[in-house]
Amino acid sequence: MKKQEEVKVVEKVYDFILGLYPHIIDKAKKKFDSLGMDFPNNVSYSRGFNSWFLLKYIVHNAATPMELAYSFPMDYFSKKEKRIIKNFIGHIESLFEVISIKDKDYTLKDARDNKKYNMKTIAMDGNLKAKDYILATIVKSLKNCFFFYGNVLPCDKMHIEDIKKELKNSSKEKNKLPEIE
Repeated sequence: MKKQEEVKVVEKVYDFILGLYPHIIDKAKKKFDSLGMDFPNNVSYSRGFNSWFLLKYIVHNAATPMELAYSFPMDYFSKKEKRIIKNFIGHIESLFEVISIKDKDYTLKDARDNKKYNMKTIAMDGNLKAKDYILATIVKSLKNCFFFYGNVLPCDKMHIEDIKKELKNSSKEKNKLPEIE
């Protein structure tokens, strides 16, 4: 099976970061574990850690691994790879309502701004259906649709209104691209 372009870029970003900071993973895992999140299995833990590390972990008080990769001035990453990295930096993390599901195609609506997103994804575990709510991180692919990155967490319908209020009261974070010199 051929690897998706985004998977290749994630692997290359890991190689890049580990080349610069060989022991960063151990340090990041300690911090991630201290956040006190529970995961039902190793696959969920790995998904959670990888998305957190690449998109949220700040390396040496500077930037996330994806931001460092994007701002690296030498030609380690191609223009196409930089576009993919830019899409990861611009990820959207939110509460989404599932509008429709057809095979591996999903339509989601962001609970914050009602914007709809067309998703192409792998077969999902679980029993998601239209009108369900999920907490997820989505990333735009080069094919102009979106895909899930990290864990997708179904939300208990009893708490949806509370989560929506919390999202509307919080300011929506804009992911900023670092300057390239």
